Amino acid sequence: MLGSSLEWLKANFGTVFLILLVAYVLYSRFGLFQTVAPEDPTAPLKHFTAATWRAEVLQSRKPVLVDFWAPWCPPCRAQGPIVSELSKAVSGMALVGKVDVDKESELAGRYGISGIPALLVFKNGRMVNSFTGLTPGDTLRKALEDAAAGK
Repeated sequence: MLGSSLEWLKANFGTVFLILLVAYVLYSRFGLFQTVAPEDPTAPLKHFTAATWRAEVLQSRKPVLVDFWAPWCPPCRAQGPIVSELSKAVSGMALVGKVDVDKESELAGRYGISGIPALLVFKNGRMVNSFTGLTPGDTLRKALEDAAAGK
């Protein structure tokens, strides 16, 4: 049995090598082997739930950035520290928080979240901007500044 397996491996070495190479490139491209800095526990970052959604997001007087994410999602884990830093930078002007799509699937469904991370900007109870995928902090900050200015 072992002999036939080794013969098969020798005969198909190129194919096996190519498959492993492609797998490595795909995994490394999507961040599975990257270490991501943890979020700052001192950041004024909210964790929104269906129970707090209306009061904290829809009735907020400030613009609100909501990061729809999941702990198993590598781009979401990379987005986390960006959102955490942004929450500190805009704390007087806007509110920043997260929604775990696994725990709050009803909220994700309500806003048609089909890809994560998904970042939505709300102003006066309405969504005014959205981003899907890993998004730079400068882009998110500008969206919040525009929302605060009424643009």
